[in-house]
Amino acid sequence: MGAVQEHSPNAKARRRQVLDAASRCFRRHGFHATSMAEIAAEAGMSVGHIYRYFGGKDEIIQAIVCQDTEEALANMAELEAAGEDVYRAVIEGIDEADAPALDRDRAALILEVRAEAARNPKIAAVLQAADRELRSNFARILSKAKPEGWTEADLAARIELMAVLFDGIPVRIVSHPELDRAALFGMIRGVFANLLETPHAEAG
Repeated sequence: MGAVQEHSPNAKARRRQVLDAASRCFRRHGFHATSMAEIAAEAGMSVGHIYRYFGGKDEIIQAIVCQDTEEALANMAELEAAGEDVYRAVIEGIDEADAPALDRDRAALILEVRAEAARNPKIAAVLQAADRELRSNFARILSKAKPEGWTEADLAARIELMAVLFDGIPVRIVSHPELDRAALFGMIRGVFANLLETPHAEAG
């Protein structure tokens, strides 16, 4: 029997309870070493109760990806409200936008999801779809204020480089938890300011 797709406030709260519990378990033990029984115990539910909301661990990790995507889209909506000042809003909002990745537990979970996506085609498809949606939405927002002469390729390349920088932060937090966060974000702001000024001539 598949998971029940309930949309009542209580069902949403229960789903969130499971996701939070699963996230803690995945961070501690990894995706494959975590059993549904451990997730149930962490959530304070029975295994059968969890199966009312999720068909298994794959569905749970897919829901975690969707939850993170919704959060990122909400942040982008705030950027969009900046109108023509959207580039300045992007640069000034870097600290807040990537604050979750600076948390070592959150960083560990992000890396666990990426690792599972490298092994599991279903998780990879969900993660890649989320990435496409975020890049497309970000490009739509930035294109409204892009300098004259920028091509879609100019914008796409900059968004890709910004994603590379952000995606690398969880790796550095796990490898070097004592890194100087203020100095790091100061440098990233400088890079972003340079990227969002004018198109750079292609080398070669």
